[in-house]
Amino acid sequence: MLINLIYSILVLSFILNINNCSPLTLDIIPETEQCIYTEVPIKECVIKYYFNIQDWAYDDEFVDYSIYYIPSDTILNREHRLLKPKNDPEDERQVKLMTKTKQRIGEWQFTADEKGEYKICFLSKKHKIIDLDISHDCELSPYYDMNKNLDQMIDPLADDSVISLKEINDLAVDDKLRLLIENLDDHVNSLRTNLDYYRVRNARNLRTVESTLSRINWFSFGSMVIITSVCFIQVILIKYLFTRGLKTPEKYHKRL
Repeated sequence: MLINLIYSILVLSFILNINNCSPLTLDIIPETEQCIYTEVPIKECVIKYYFNIQDWAYDDEFVDYSIYYIPSDTILNREHRLLKPKNDPEDERQVKLMTKTKQRIGEWQFTADEKGEYKICFLSKKHKIIDLDISHDCELSPYYDMNKNLDQMIDPLADDSVISLKEINDLAVDDKLRLLIENLDDHVNSLRTNLDYYRVRNARNLRTVESTLSRINWFSFGSMVIITSVCFIQVILIKYLFTRGLKTPEKYHKRL
């Protein structure tokens, strides 16, 4: 009985780990915004996301995506779910944190300043299939231990490796830091797009070269066979003609 209980616990833990680590696959319908939600139970959690377009139309490989915050006073413990109906009153309170256009690969992390729901929504003009992984980590948050007295809690120092989207959006338009971050982000995305393009093009060129080499080998082999056959036929034909020419005078002398 104890062994069965331990075995059940191990299997359940394994399944939960798979659910937490495995990416989701979204089938993007053209001109339809589709979203994935994650519920943040406390403040100052770090939300991480990564997506990559796996299948797209031949002339359109980019998507637009936005990140929203939906204030919530209750925790529903829902890690991932699809977009709710458009007339859902809860979505009317959403706040757009950021928007990116013409992206093929995206990876970012930011600090959730408030608890509640955060969602990432994708929009595309044509059909696409996207692999998406979104998660949150609250272990570094000072509010992680909910048993602490709220009066004794103090705000933590900001982590240098994580930048809050709210802080970025609060910067002035002419702020040099914001411009620098946006330029770096654009350059990195452009570099990733170019690297993917060069990788696909190099793979196609390699397949073309291999196909050409294979055709050259078969063409050379076929040419050798044809030349050998023609030479053999020529030898037989010439031998036949000379043999026939030598036999004709003998028959002529016998008649005389």
